[in-house]
Amino acid sequence: QFKAVVGRDNLAANGFELPGDIAGIIVTGIAIGDMALSCNEGKVRSLTFVFNDGTIRTVSARAQSSGGFNRGNSGNSGDLGFISDLHGNPCISGRFVTNAPAYLTDIIGLRALGVAGQAYAEAQRTTYSGMQGSSSAITGNAGSYALGQAVSGGTNEVTKWLLQRLKNSFDAVITPSGNQLVVHLDREIQIDKA
Repeated sequence: QFKAVVGRDNLAANGFELPGDIAGIIVTGIAIGDMALSCNEGKVRSLTFVFNDGTIRTVSARAQSSGGFNRGNSGNSGDLGFISDLHGNPCISGRFVTNAPAYLTDIIGLRALGVAGQAYAEAQRTTYSGMQGSSSAITGNAGSYALGQAVSGGTNEVTKWLLQRLKNSFDAVITPSGNQLVVHLDREIQIDKA
C-alpha cells in the first residue's frame, strides 16, 4: 500500500483549477516492486478529497469498477491511474531489500555438513558384492559411524526447519517517504459533495 498527499498548491492541470473549497487530496493505491530495476510502480486505487469545512469524499476504483464507471481507453481495470516521478518515469526508484540470502547461506552450509557427516559414516562401512547380492557391515570405528549418522540426521532436521522458515522470507523495494510524485489519472473523477 502507498499513500500520497496532494496539497492545495498542486491542484491544477492544463490551466484548470479545482474548486477553491478543496483543501487537498489523499491518494492511495498499490505499489509493486521491481527487483531488477530497484523501483516501484504505483497504481492509484482511491482518491479522498478533503474540503475546507472538514468534509471528506472518497472515490474508489474498487467500488466503481463493477458498476457503471466509465473505464475509458486506459485498459487499467480497477485503477484510477498511476504515479510517476517528476520526470514522468512510472517506476519510482528505491532500494531492493531481501533476507533470502541469509536463509540460503545457512541451508547450503547445513546441506554440506549433512553430506560430510554421511560420508564420514559411510567411510566406516564396507560393502561386499557377490553372486547372491550385496551386503554391508561396519568394519571401521562404530563410534565414528554413529557420530557421522547423528551429524547427518541432525543437519537434515535443521535444514527442514529452515526450509519452513524460508516461506517467511521477503523481497521488497523500499522507496523513502517524502518523495515528490506526479499523479496521473486515467479517468474522469466526479466529486460528489452536497
